[in-house]
Amino acid sequence: MKFRPADIAFCLALVLGAASQRTVSAEPSKEYVHEDAKISGKMIHAFDDNGEAVSVVLGEFKLTLGKRTISGRDAVIWVRETKVGRVTRHEVMVYVEGNAKIVEPEGTTTQDRWMLLTLRLQGRIEAEGLMSDRPLKNFPLYQRALTRRKGTTRIARSRPKSQPAPKLVPASKPATIPAKPATTMPANASTTSPAARKPKKPKRRPIKTPLVQPVSFRADRVTSRWVGEGKDRQRVTIAKGNVYMSQGAVSSSNFLELRSHTAVIFTQKRKPPTDEPRVPYRPKIKGIEGEEGTGGEAETVLGVYLEGDVVIARGERFMRGSKAYYDFLTYRAIVLDVVFRTIQGQRNIPIFIRAKEARALSAREMYFKDARISTSDFYTPTYYIGARSVYMMDKAEYDDMGVRLTPQRWQAKTKHGTVNVRGVPIFYWWRTKGDLEQGHTALRKLQVGSSSRRGWGVDTQWHMFRLLGLVRPEGFKGTIDIGYHERGPEIEANLWYVRREYSGYSRVSGLLDDDQRDDFGDDREDIEAARTRGRLLIRHKHILPEDWRLQFELSYMCDRNYLEQFFEDEFHAGKDQETLIYAKKQRDNWAFTALAKAKLNRFLTRTESMPDLGFYMIGQPLLGDLATFFSKSHAGLKRYRPDNAITGPAGDDSNVFARLDTRNEINFPLHFGPVNVVPYATGRATYWSDAPQDGKHTRPYGQVGVKTNIHFWQVYNAVESRLWDVHRLKHIITPMAVGFLAGTPVSPDDLYPMDPDIEVHLQRQSGVAFGIYQRLQTKRGPVGKRRTADWMRLNVVAGFYDNEQAPPPGDGRFFFSRPEYSIGRNHINTEFLWHISDSTLFMADANYDIDSGSFKRYNFGLAVLRNPRLRYFFGLRSIRDLNSTIGTFGLNYQINRKYSVTFFQQYDFDYNDGESLGTSITITRKLPRWYVSFTFTYDQSDNEVAMILMISPEGIPEARVATGRFTLLSDSSEN
Repeated sequence: MKFRPADIAFCLALVLGAASQRTVSAEPSKEYVHEDAKISGKMIHAFDDNGEAVSVVLGEFKLTLGKRTISGRDAVIWVRETKVGRVTRHEVMVYVEGNAKIVEPEGTTTQDRWMLLTLRLQGRIEAEGLMSDRPLKNFPLYQRALTRRKGTTRIARSRPKSQPAPKLVPASKPATIPAKPATTMPANASTTSPAARKPKKPKRRPIKTPLVQPVSFRADRVTSRWVGEGKDRQRVTIAKGNVYMSQGAVSSSNFLELRSHTAVIFTQKRKPPTDEPRVPYRPKIKGIEGEEGTGGEAETVLGVYLEGDVVIARGERFMRGSKAYYDFLTYRAIVLDVVFRTIQGQRNIPIFIRAKEARALSAREMYFKDARISTSDFYTPTYYIGARSVYMMDKAEYDDMGVRLTPQRWQAKTKHGTVNVRGVPIFYWWRTKGDLEQGHTALRKLQVGSSSRRGWGVDTQWHMFRLLGLVRPEGFKGTIDIGYHERGPEIEANLWYVRREYSGYSRVSGLLDDDQRDDFGDDREDIEAARTRGRLLIRHKHILPEDWRLQFELSYMCDRNYLEQFFEDEFHAGKDQETLIYAKKQRDNWAFTALAKAKLNRFLTRTESMPDLGFYMIGQPLLGDLATFFSKSHAGLKRYRPDNAITGPAGDDSNVFARLDTRNEINFPLHFGPVNVVPYATGRATYWSDAPQDGKHTRPYGQVGVKTNIHFWQVYNAVESRLWDVHRLKHIITPMAVGFLAGTPVSPDDLYPMDPDIEVHLQRQSGVAFGIYQRLQTKRGPVGKRRTADWMRLNVVAGFYDNEQAPPPGDGRFFFSRPEYSIGRNHINTEFLWHISDSTLFMADANYDIDSGSFKRYNFGLAVLRNPRLRYFFGLRSIRDLNSTIGTFGLNYQINRKYSVTFFQQYDFDYNDGESLGTSITITRKLPRWYVSFTFTYDQSDNEVAMILMISPEGIPEARVATGRFTLLSDSSEN
């Protein structure tokens, strides 16, 4: 097909540039990039909007401009062409959305959810993709682009009539969608009957006619004859033996295939009047003698009746049955004794629906009568969901060519459903509505066992929306945990969500505690607790216009021990439990913040803000780049509220006072050949309108210092070792040194210990630090495709301090970015990392305390991955101040396809003359679409013994045996 350059010229003029809010013009003084641009996308729609050339690129948008690339999911482009003599220039504004990314030639990457770029190009523009002139003025992507463009000076919205459209050089001739009147439904929309397509009573919004796609056909034996007269005249073709029909592109997600032993095909020579809407697809039948391919006129396929081992497949889903009829005009079908199969995209497991009768109501809608839903390939599954009726709607988005633009998503409605185990119904509900993304059953996990803290009991985890019979909103997921133990019944609801403009999670839990006692080992036994216990946690982040971001948190707990008793990982490694509202506006190198914080949990020590305002500036050039300025300032009202167990209820409410704080630093970067030297000076002043008894109201602080470093390297091309997988070596060495003098007349003990970065750290401390950072890089991978990889890294840092106060406990640390926050014990710290191979890693670190002449801390570990069967870790960590030396060993081994074992052990060789911190062993048995595992755990320090039997569906990676602290304490997922 032919396509006009004017229709598509405006869709693909792209060149890398910085976002600008200045007026775009074609003055000769403007800098244009002299490169050819090439852009690609799945579908490119070009149209005019009030005289302005617009293009919408849908799916896998990418631009290459020399060695630069811009990429994202979708894009909207506005382009203008100007002539300067014989030179043609393009000025472009580009809106990129969905993982927008810019990669510079040197490898620098800029990434965000969306970007708006103003660009200039002097060169050719090449296009690659499916082209269309469909106007998408009301398309949500285009409307979002227009909204975000309003804050910038626009490209002229009207092009002079004498000015031609920008020239476009196609990289290869793409397929095009014919520009014809839009009066009918796309192939992936629902249609009801031919009457619904009549223009006198339109029932649906007109949409652009999709590409006319032919129907391919073949069979072992074919006979045909004409029946009827006039407009009703049809050809009836009887096909026998290996009947096969297909429609659409093989690469399309809506590629249609039909197979059977025999078939009857109905076709017609039919050309609708000009005032009648076009048939959505006008397929052409191929393979019949005398028809297309041999000079015959193509005919419209009306429908086909199939019989004998019938298969109707569309993309990743198919139906198999005994008899079927498919209507090519309405995309409807009926299949008897059907087995329907599709892939659950989120979990990558199959979903089977067996029914007496199935109806395809459209290309996206399915209906099943007397259905059984399961993930089992067997005709009689061990467990399944039975339903009187099932309605399914494909909610994925497709373009006109049938290419799926979003992940597969099925929305399902069932009536009179039952959960069946070996054909016996054990649960009934009248109606449900939800997504098949989360599985065919609401049950997510079943766990039975005993633990010292809860006693014997059962835990279940359910998909929230499926259990409640609700449709899961896009970007949301939720679970409901219901359990009953000897300690009492327990319920917890969790909700997570990630949308374009906001994200967050919520958790609410409750327990009727029959024991009313908490136990944390020998040192903290039989702590009294209330019977009704629970918590509420909400954390929400929102992206607002004009570069604002808003964060809201709310945390309420029933008592001080509830979190430690039942959410141990979160207690030790999670974010603080706070109630606050935090707003931030960040642009370029400055940011403004506002914080309001309140204390709800009286048993926690917190600082309230009512509010606290902050301003930050980073790396502001001064004196023509001779100096660089950094600033951080706070002003607000504060109230220090300690734990009521420390001060008592009367002392919990301290006075509200004002606090002002400002820190300013100026750097003077100098370069002496390869040596970088940065002298700097820092000044800080803080004022409090209230202070502890005999405390201070003001604190001045000053610091001067110098930082220096140098980079040098050597390449050894002759190094080659197959044993260590080393092919060439590059040794990079970076020595650095920092020295600073600092002083303040106020001790942190004279202040309320509120914010760590303002009150706590500053003291009369000076020091120097020397460090050497080394890296050995090599080439790894197959010959011809080798990549650069770190082989070894060794960092050594020594710090020496002049501290008027006694050195703090613990191991010394030096922080090069903020020397005043360093932990002032004289020390030598080392870190070593060795990638022995791509699947074997050795790591070690140590702290040598010069003040005591001993090692305060050392740690080393070996991690080995031997796919697909074996992975293990061995490590040893010693902390002298805690009198603790802990050995850790973990192993996961897949015995065969059905069984795997996981073992974990931690042992403290020093504490209490030796003590087991955790022993855990798990044996997992894989069943069809399910996992069954048994876990035994033991913790000597807490006297904790647990035995757990868990059942979870296949494809749920987060459904695993919860072994608490035995899994190596890690960060909480709710941070």
